[in-house]
Amino acid sequence: SVNDAFCRMAGYSAAQLLEKTFADITHPDDVGDNLRLALELLCNGRTQTAVFEKRYIRGDGGITWVRNNVVVLHPSSPSERARFVTLSEDITSRREAEEALRQSEHRFRALIENALDIITLIGPDGIITYESASVQRVLGYAPEELEGLNGFDLIHPDDLLGVQAALETALGDEEKTVSVSFRFRHRN
Repeated sequence: SVNDAFCRMAGYSAAQLLEKTFADITHPDDVGDNLRLALELLCNGRTQTAVFEKRYIRGDGGITWVRNNVVVLHPSSPSERARFVTLSEDITSRREAEEALRQSEHRFRALIENALDIITLIGPDGIITYESASVQRVLGYAPEELEGLNGFDLIHPDDLLGVQAALETALGDEEKTVSVSFRFRHRN
């Protein structure tokens, strides 16, 4: 049986769904994992419930991502068949937002990693947490050589106070862009 909420989520009428198996409406890439889980629930005996994410193919051909909470009801007599009770939560919006974030992060990471200028992320304590690949071309350091070091230790002593003041200004006003020129120790 299916309820009205699942019919709306899956994009089928109850009559249409009752003529289908779960595999009929499951995305082909998810069917194998679903079958393995069903067998584990039926045969294992240790696992009675499972929570997992998967995709349904809607009646209109679209995709609905769901978080399924499945409970297996084992038969109490030899004449009964095992049954699954599934609570499906539509998580399509969340998955789409995660994918958009992943794509955005990939795009900006590619920009940073291919930039000609050095891009450095440091904490307020001066510890370098990220160094772009261009640091090798400009200053001779491999990025991993600088990560974890205190960047202030590599700034020319005559320029250190100006850099610290610029950092304090930037930390005091996140809306403000601060520029500062300084000398940084080259690897050689």
